[in-house]
Amino acid sequence: MKKFLLATLIFCTGFCLADQLWLHHTFDEWKNTEKKDVSPIGVCGGLPGGFLVEKDTDGNGYLSVNRDPEVGSRSLRLGRRYNIMDFFDFTMTARCRMHKSPGAYIWFTSPDGKPRGGISFNYRTRHILGYDADMNWQDTKIALPAAEEWFDFKVEFHEAEKTYNCIITTADGKVQTSQRFPYLHHKGIRHLEIGNVPPAGTGMDFDDIRIAYADKMNLENRLVGCEGAIITCNGEAIEHSGGVLATPLEVTLPATFDIQFAGKKALNSVYVQIAKHFQFVKIEVIGSDAAGSGENRLAAGHIAKEHVRYQNNFVINDFIRAKVILTGSGSVVLEKLCFAGAPQASVSEKGAAFRKNIYGEFRSAVWQLQNEAHLHLFNDRADKQSHPVSVTVVERFSQKEALSKQELTLKPGKNVVDFPLGGLSNGDYVVTISDASGESQGKFQRLIRLYRKFDEAPAPESLGVVTGQKLFFPDGHWLEKFDNLTFSTCQAQQIPVVLTTGSDEDFAKYGHDISMGSDGKIRVDYFTLNRNWDADSQKWYRATTDDIASGKWEIQALEKMPQRDGISSYIGEAAPEVARGDWEAKVSPGGREVYKIYDPTVDGPVNLRQMRVRYSGAVANNTLMWKGNSLDWGVIKAVPRAWYKVWRRGLNDTLILDTKPLLTDKPSYGDFEEPDTTHDNFCGQWLSNDGETLYFCHARWLLPNAPYHTPRYDNMNGLRILYIWRSTDGIHFEPSAFVPPDESDSHDYQHYGATVLRLAKSNGMFIGFVQRYRSDSQQIDSVLTYSWDGGAWHRPQGPAFLKNGEPDEFNCANVNISSGMGKQHPHIRVINIGKESYFVLEGCSNYYHLQAAQLVAFIPDLSKLSVPFLKKAQPYLEEWPIFKQLGGYDGFIAHCRKAGKNIAIAKYRRDGYFVAKTEGKAATMITRPLKASGSLVANIKIAANGKCKIELLDTNNKPIPGYIIVLAAGYDEIDGCIFDALPDTPFKVRLTMTNTELYTLNF
Repeated sequence: MKKFLLATLIFCTGFCLADQLWLHHTFDEWKNTEKKDVSPIGVCGGLPGGFLVEKDTDGNGYLSVNRDPEVGSRSLRLGRRYNIMDFFDFTMTARCRMHKSPGAYIWFTSPDGKPRGGISFNYRTRHILGYDADMNWQDTKIALPAAEEWFDFKVEFHEAEKTYNCIITTADGKVQTSQRFPYLHHKGIRHLEIGNVPPAGTGMDFDDIRIAYADKMNLENRLVGCEGAIITCNGEAIEHSGGVLATPLEVTLPATFDIQFAGKKALNSVYVQIAKHFQFVKIEVIGSDAAGSGENRLAAGHIAKEHVRYQNNFVINDFIRAKVILTGSGSVVLEKLCFAGAPQASVSEKGAAFRKNIYGEFRSAVWQLQNEAHLHLFNDRADKQSHPVSVTVVERFSQKEALSKQELTLKPGKNVVDFPLGGLSNGDYVVTISDASGESQGKFQRLIRLYRKFDEAPAPESLGVVTGQKLFFPDGHWLEKFDNLTFSTCQAQQIPVVLTTGSDEDFAKYGHDISMGSDGKIRVDYFTLNRNWDADSQKWYRATTDDIASGKWEIQALEKMPQRDGISSYIGEAAPEVARGDWEAKVSPGGREVYKIYDPTVDGPVNLRQMRVRYSGAVANNTLMWKGNSLDWGVIKAVPRAWYKVWRRGLNDTLILDTKPLLTDKPSYGDFEEPDTTHDNFCGQWLSNDGETLYFCHARWLLPNAPYHTPRYDNMNGLRILYIWRSTDGIHFEPSAFVPPDESDSHDYQHYGATVLRLAKSNGMFIGFVQRYRSDSQQIDSVLTYSWDGGAWHRPQGPAFLKNGEPDEFNCANVNISSGMGKQHPHIRVINIGKESYFVLEGCSNYYHLQAAQLVAFIPDLSKLSVPFLKKAQPYLEEWPIFKQLGGYDGFIAHCRKAGKNIAIAKYRRDGYFVAKTEGKAATMITRPLKASGSLVANIKIAANGKCKIELLDTNNKPIPGYIIVLAAGYDEIDGCIFDALPDTPFKVRLTMTNTELYTLNF
């Protein structure tokens, strides 16, 4: 391929180009090129901030692109006056080098600045990304080489297919090629735009940037007007093939070329190519149509000296004859003379049309308890006709057929396709929906994510020893028999303590502890941070009151974090000794963790109590999310933001169980997320009650599609869904979904982390407070989940335990209980007053999720928050459901300026997490056989029109004499004594009740 200089084409005007090269920049003489045709458009005043022309050791210049935190987003345009012509495939090539934190993008933009395609060098994945048809970044799976290593980068543009792909060649000669990406539009490319990407500290180097044409014209998918045409020059016939001359023809100017087309032609472009020359050649194109309207001038232009090509566009549907007149002095050598029709729909465009008309997604992102998966396919054809498709299902990684092929006819509107799951093992299955109409080769793929619950530890079959314990009823686990019962979660009331003032200094408030002092006052300890969350802005406070119901709190500033003293208790309890983790780092004073590589033959089986799934830390110092962690672990260089399996065996003795991370927190790109790609919403780790199984819970990042995708105003293009991994040996881990949303939930249901603990005196029951994020409304509330063994988790029906308030209320946006992360201690303290328990919320805010960027990240000075800024920073804000409810842009800005994080406490019935209740019909429940000493106490509430009878039965279900009681209507006690002394023999408890709520049975 020959070389040439960068230019830009406009299809509605004539243009000419020199040789084969459209752009070339080496950056060696940058300042000297500002007045030349190769100067960068729009930057004549100098380079943007963060862009530097550096010199290598040989004195050669190259462009260094960096993300300067003070400058922010900047881009540099390279271009000429004309668009790239569409008669040729072409390539962009460059020499590139990564910084330690790679990051930059390249857009190929039209004169209006819209990208026709794009490439991103991603700092998180260290992969190259490409733009798909929906302008979402897709992973090419091309891995970038090591930092500070130059490599060759190429983008190939395929004009007939209207696609592009990229290729890199590293110093060792290894070649990686991406998949092809579709053009986003068909306007000509005018600029090459290079930009920086967040976070601060990312960068790339570029040199020797070229855009060059292929030697051969590409006229696939276009009508070739000169095919079969008779061409003469000054009356003499010319031998050609579709306008390409068999032998270059030297002609003396002026010269007239007469083209007699073979029949009527619908044409729109003319292309003239002459050999290299050093003069000015004028070109005029005249055409005649079949209607006999005479000769009409269609185009006029010129080829300046040293330029060899000319293209111009027009529209004529019944072309029969044309003349091309070249005028000038001397002679030129003609190589090509071509007329062509408008490009027809390519294979990729036909496929895109199919995907526009036929689309869909599975209603649930994850399938767990269901017998069938339901794919919702939508037929949006404008003509309201049915459309045939074929559907295949294969296992994702082996590509083996999993279910039989289906041939379907989709009626207009929604169609539900069922897939039986009974015969499938856990894992991912690719479903391909293909056009069966013959109109295109279009297809798209969706994913069945099948992750059933882990097998649950069985309930006690013979005898449950429950002395000193409580029976909770989120389900029938403790029951041998029941009817007409409903199991449900409960809901707490939220009470504000300290509300935001909108001040920058105490913008963020975090609840820390609640207790009752020796003076009887209720104390709530909390701390504040400024709007930037600066660590040195932290201040501690204590709010006190004699009466919560009064709403009056006295605020006292504290010098430091207060001790956890005062009167209180805990929601949770410590793990049994056999399940108590010893997995914190064991280092010498002032030292760092010392790592070795695990050798099973030498080190033996892993002690799960000392095994930790350990986070590696952020990318590098001074970058986003930097926490002071070092990625140099001596024996390995840890992958940033990754989770490693380590065995913290003893002092300065940590074994890395696998040098490959179990999981890595990074974005998902492409059609499907990778199985080891996770999100930084956490939950933590714990052991089963017998200490035999380790569980680790963390969020995966799933990629849904329309119409069940995340809204455009959200900050993520995927669903955050908690998964749980289990291991019995510390080496092999098996995944399952934690408590995934199902078809009864809204499609935007996600997880924003969870707090898991062992519920106090519950006989080993686990509960989880899951932060439920609804991306449509941008709200986070807290829902209750539970597990009897720590591995199989359930989400009962019922309301959110902590719900969001109405717009403008203190808790309208986000409420969360604690970021416990699976801590070993029962870390949520409560105080009990009468029948109620109270705990402090760690977070409670009235700014919505999408407002966080405006309040903290983008524009800390809220006085500068404006409508133009919002329209640029959040272009889809108007699509937010409550945008109008807040009062549009002005209301949104006003809400930002008064919003913040608040301090609040939760009030709920003591032990009121779950309830078994009956409404209307009489219900009966009989527990499994129990063994206990002492008394039986019930936490029970009976309506004014209800009743409840409680009896003890022997193991043959016969009443034990003397153990029967009938509670009156209106009875409401949290620790009402039912029987003072329990029998020495095993027994069952039978309750017969109407309009009654049972919370716990306490022994």
